[in-house]
Amino acid sequence: MSAIVRNLFAPTLAAFLIACGSDGGSPYQPSGTAPTISNLQLSRTTAYENEGDGRVDVVVTVEFSDPEGDQSSMGLNVLDSSGQLLYVGNSPITSVGQQSGTVQGTFGIVTSERGTFTIRIWLIDDSVRSSNRLDAEFLITEPPAQTTWYKDVDGDGHSDGDTQLSVVRPINFYMASELVALTGDCDDTNATVHPGGVEIDADGVDQDCSGFEISGPPEVVFDWTTDSCEDLDIPDLSARAFRDKNDQVQLISSHIAVRRSIGPGLDNLVHECPVVMSSHRDPDPAMFNDVEWIAATYTEDGETIFAIVHNEYEGWTHPGQCRTSRWTMDCWYNGLTLAVSTDVGLTYSHPVAPPLHLIAASSLQYEKDIGPSGIFAPTSIVKGSDGYYYAMAQRTRWTAPNTGAQWSCLMRTADLADPDAWRFWDGDMFEGRFVNPYTDPVANPEDHDCAPVDRDNIADMHESLVYSEYLDRYILAGASQDGDQYGFFISLSNDLINWTHRRLLLERHLPWTTSDPSEPVHGYPSLLDPQSTSRNFETIGKTAYVYYSRNNRQPGDLDRDMLRVPIEFFRYDPTAVPDQGQMFGTEGILQLGTDDWTQSITTGMSGQLTGIQLQFTTIPDPPGELTLSIYEGGNPVSGPELHSIQLLLSNSDLDATGLYIWDLSDAGLSFNVGEVFNIRFQALRNGFVISGNDPPGYEGGELYKNQAPATELSDIAFITYVKPRY
Repeated sequence: MSAIVRNLFAPTLAAFLIACGSDGGSPYQPSGTAPTISNLQLSRTTAYENEGDGRVDVVVTVEFSDPEGDQSSMGLNVLDSSGQLLYVGNSPITSVGQQSGTVQGTFGIVTSERGTFTIRIWLIDDSVRSSNRLDAEFLITEPPAQTTWYKDVDGDGHSDGDTQLSVVRPINFYMASELVALTGDCDDTNATVHPGGVEIDADGVDQDCSGFEISGPPEVVFDWTTDSCEDLDIPDLSARAFRDKNDQVQLISSHIAVRRSIGPGLDNLVHECPVVMSSHRDPDPAMFNDVEWIAATYTEDGETIFAIVHNEYEGWTHPGQCRTSRWTMDCWYNGLTLAVSTDVGLTYSHPVAPPLHLIAASSLQYEKDIGPSGIFAPTSIVKGSDGYYYAMAQRTRWTAPNTGAQWSCLMRTADLADPDAWRFWDGDMFEGRFVNPYTDPVANPEDHDCAPVDRDNIADMHESLVYSEYLDRYILAGASQDGDQYGFFISLSNDLINWTHRRLLLERHLPWTTSDPSEPVHGYPSLLDPQSTSRNFETIGKTAYVYYSRNNRQPGDLDRDMLRVPIEFFRYDPTAVPDQGQMFGTEGILQLGTDDWTQSITTGMSGQLTGIQLQFTTIPDPPGELTLSIYEGGNPVSGPELHSIQLLLSNSDLDATGLYIWDLSDAGLSFNVGEVFNIRFQALRNGFVISGNDPPGYEGGELYKNQAPATELSDIAFITYVKPRY
């Protein structure tokens, strides 16, 4: 077994041990008084195998007494667990002439082998008299696996997701098993703020980290008792609003006889009794022209208003089309059609004869008594930055009584005036085409059925769609249930396809969540911001209102009101984290000079690229100029340059370990998982050396030199930092 002590033992001063031939047995004792020692202390008594690049320094402290004051050196033995002597040495000390005191020294322990070792210390005087000997054990053991530690500064049991990988616990960091949640703490300096915290409304603090809070009491927008023009004048779909060419705001919360409220703003509306659109009640389901609600509106000029109409074919109202003449969902067949107003919203009508006004429908014809079927109740319309108009709607498909499914569809059009121009998301792209099952050939109905959009996260929410300029995200709102929570939920997205898991915005009883016939039930939520600069109120800011309908369920009447509740939103920028995806190369050394090197990177998580960590081992002196660039696409470089900087890099730009963080937080670079980009290195002089590493998750990445595959060394790992998407 090799010795575990290097020649670095240094009592008091940095004197080196000189190995001698003693066998470590009982010392020779001439006449006179020998020194004595006590209270042997080691600065550490354990080390891990191969810790400290093979050696760790240990400080030894011992108290001594020597009446003659002639102690001159210190001896050291190292023995293994069986008592076998591994090392003997001694060294001069500087406490000569002192009769008592403390002597201290440092020795280096070799950590290449595991075991329990004995450290034996004694003093020797000028007459070669030895003191008593004191032993201490030292353990070299298998190194523990590095632990992922999660930051929790305020100690509330919730982390904000910031982690460190370390053998020892960093300050204010905890193991996963010690925490309630590993992510989500939106304020790690306040122990009362965390997911599941007790929310206090209207205090400007987001205690439960939901991203929003109720900022005031409910307000009545429409009171059926005092504002209705007839019994059936009720808010029966989600509220929609637009600003017309006369700078008046019009709000519609439709029923089958559509009326509007109008005024200078959403805070000052008057409900009008004239009907702007009536239902046609056509008994032929192939016409898609039975009872009709204006479900969504959009106008570019405030004069011509396009409307998506929710059409219900109610079979129970038409002889022979249902087993009963009473209301039942078993004979309910829905579609979406087009209506247009060319007189500033005074009246709406179909621009073409039915059924040519059809926008979307089931690819199957009406079949009585099997359950609800079709597409209905779309969200508000939002115009995207690509020029398309987007909306979502609910798809319901029943194939037998009590056997069915429902989900949310996403659809878009470039031309609101053409009902046939809408295309639905088919799971890959917007190439799905709606058909009329009565007039179009339908070889396979499944080919004309829209794909569910992120059903796990949004369920079948479909009532309201807006774009939040404050959060820089789309927000979908809808009535839903999640476990034991029910009411109005919201979900966020940056692409309308992938959504965050819905969060409860407003707890309210829905028609199916209470069995008490006197309990009011609620529905048809929509988000509207009176301060929106959009003509169609398709945007919201930091604050908005959730509008909704409340069915008061009063015996003998249709008492239904429209209310609104103010909401305040909170924005939390997610922490940038190391991308543990497909972003790493194998260990190697990159010598930069006048050569041109590029490394392809495949992103492992969708989000904003905020930084790249480079591990330099050598920087030229005087400093050298280095160009770092990012290009679209893989190797060899062929895509456009996305970002570039020129650095006059010196050692003062690095931390103590040689790390340089290339800050890209303001570069505006975002990538989807699986996308490839290139890091390019161009040095104007020799002397830069970048060291690779081999973190987990490596799955490739091509290293090129002067546009050709590099064969003389392995790929290099560059740790990238990504701010994940909401």
